[in-house]
Amino acid sequence: MWKLKSELENGAFPYAHPNEYKKVKDLLKQRNKVDKKYLEKVYRSLQKELAKQGIQGHILQTGHRVKSFYSLYKKLLKHDMDIDRIYDIIALRVVVHSVEDCYRVLGVIHSMWTPLPGRIKDYIATPKPNGYKSLHTTIFTGDGGIVEVQIRTENMHREAEYGIASHISYKEGFFNKIKGKSRKITTSKKLHWINQLLSK
Repeated sequence: MWKLKSELENGAFPYAHPNEYKKVKDLLKQRNKVDKKYLEKVYRSLQKELAKQGIQGHILQTGHRVKSFYSLYKKLLKHDMDIDRIYDIIALRVVVHSVEDCYRVLGVIHSMWTPLPGRIKDYIATPKPNGYKSLHTTIFTGDGGIVEVQIRTENMHREAEYGIASHISYKEGFFNKIKGKSRKITTSKKLHWINQLLSK
């Protein structure tokens, strides 16, 4: 639902607020080339260090994401449209096998780069109200750049991308009125309310 919400917001943004959209697009264009250069440098250095530490085999995915136009616009409004005060426009995402590996990677990152004060967020120990879990840290790259790094397990990543749908599986041979087929949606205990809704 969150992904769909973001897509709808981004699709409507240039039509609902064309001037603001153009301003955000121009600001982002100026920052992107520089930020991506820092991101690539951090990515390569981190890959080498994790290999030295023996963590490379545990990395499932490393990628990056750029904040959406509308989401960025809302943040810019809070910071007087000063894009230099926003630190999570571009982020490196590291997905590993276990919670222990998450904290190991965080330790490696902080041994290589200086974290920004107040920008280390442990959403594993204290998840967000919507269940989101991840470690976030924002680092100085040492050459004028600032990069956010998100560290999570594969399950955490799946939940962040797909929400409660990531918990749902379909099993043949059980009752669920979907196009006349016999199926039941099975969920974890904390999501048993989904089956309760289906039974009404």
